[in-house]
Amino acid sequence: CKCNAMQCNSMQFNAMQCNSMQCNEMQCNAMQCNAMQCNSMQCNAMQCNAIQCNAMQCNEMQFNAIQCNAMQCNAMQCNSMQFNAIQRNAMQCNAMQCNAMQFNAMQCNAMKCNSMQFNAMQCNAMQCNAMQFNAIQRNAMQCNAMQFNAMQCNSMQCNAMQ
Repeated sequence: CKCNAMQCNSMQFNAMQCNSMQCNEMQCNAMQCNAMQCNSMQCNAMQCNAIQCNAMQCNEMQFNAIQCNAMQCNAMQCNSMQFNAIQRNAMQCNAMQCNAMQFNAMQCNAMKCNSMQFNAMQCNAMQCNAMQFNAIQRNAMQCNAMQFNAMQCNSMQCNAMQ
């Protein structure tokens, strides 16, 4: 871990290089973080690989095999997120707020979601609630209570979609 001014509670770190870092019981592998502030973060079986983040605030996140390149995130607030095989290139996110999300191979920018399950999505400025998507690409779609498969959309505002 390469961190600067990281304040953490209940964390266990492995192979870390940190500056002014306060951590206890966090388990991480090859994390690169800048100004990561975590309060009562419970990371059980948290496995992170090459995560580069700025001002990431997380609670109870479980990461598996995250591969990120030049990921710049500011004030990312997440709760009980499970990521699997996320590959990002030059992702710039500001104020990403997520709750109970499960992502697989997502590429997103400025996404605000709640209880979503995504697979192979490419989205920009998407605001969704309780959606389950598979291989969705959308452009300017506004929908409510719909079931989609293999869609192409951008800047979608949806609520309660499956």
